[in-house]
Amino acid sequence: HLQLEYGDYWICSFLSIYFFGLSVISFGNSSVFKGNWMPRPYIEETELSKSNKHAEKELFLKLRSHMETEKPYLDPHLSVAKLAKQLDLPDSKLSRLINKFGEATFFDFVNGYRVEEVKAKIANHQNDHLSLLGIALDSGFNTKASFNRTFKKFEGKTPSQFRKELIPKREV
Repeated sequence: HLQLEYGDYWICSFLSIYFFGLSVISFGNSSVFKGNWMPRPYIEETELSKSNKHAEKELFLKLRSHMETEKPYLDPHLSVAKLAKQLDLPDSKLSRLINKFGEATFFDFVNGYRVEEVKAKIANHQNDHLSLLGIALDSGFNTKASFNRTFKKFEGKTPSQFRKELIPKREV
């Protein structure tokens, strides 16, 4: 059993105050009290995530360029896996890029290009002899029902209404 003498209390008190003071000074200089509470590895991750975001944005721009030049959406059986393979990307990364930067699901992203293709073909008077279903199938849709549903979702009108509105403008 330890017995302290009167002088020992002074030494213990002094050491307690000394270490308490050191800890206050240490914490006062700490980034915790300056609002910068993130540990350094997290900050480095944040900086890395900024460069990753830039790299992801570049990949998304590459995807859009591929969609516009190669027109893979014309394939009615296009899948995430097929498109990812064309771009040499993992399926999950391609899907994430479309969700993040395209703000759409894979199918809405692809169908958006298909609808624009249909609109361009309808607008071209050289295609007036083609049926809407023929144009839809040539644009990558594989059923009449999915074509009509998707076109109305994107344009707010049926393909027939779109064509009727366009033809009188062309004849004037």
